[in-house]
Amino acid sequence: MALLAWHLFAAPIQAGWPQWVVTVFIGLDLVGGVMTNATNAAKRWYHSKPSRSRLSFVTAHIAYLAAMAFVVLDAAWGWFLLNTALLLAGALLIEMVKLDAKRPAAMGAYMAAVLANLTVVPLPDGLEWFAVLFFLKLLVCYLVPEAPIRSPR
Repeated sequence: MALLAWHLFAAPIQAGWPQWVVTVFIGLDLVGGVMTNATNAAKRWYHSKPSRSRLSFVTAHIAYLAAMAFVVLDAAWGWFLLNTALLLAGALLIEMVKLDAKRPAAMGAYMAAVLANLTVVPLPDGLEWFAVLFFLKLLVCYLVPEAPIRSPR
């Protein structure tokens, strides 16, 4: 989080306090969400529930896309719609494929989302971290179930 904070304060972001509040709140949640959702304990908990529960959690994060698009980016409809489509399509793909294909499907959806945000609908300088952390948290860390871990013998 310290590196993200340093990046935000060093970046040439021209914003008022509402934009800063939204950006800092989302940044904190995304960093914490990546670290938490990547743990085996969280994965066991979330994947003990039905798929619709996981999809509801992912869908609720469209609010983050809306906050970024309409508060921070000042009505970026194209960015919002593309990222909503990438999020929902990626989540549905990951939930629908067989267990052994979930991790590769998640990585493919993640790369597509990040690359789309770097090329098709790039964010202003200083905010490029958003798509990287947002899709990492939800598609890779949250939707991919725990992998069995064996202790070395």
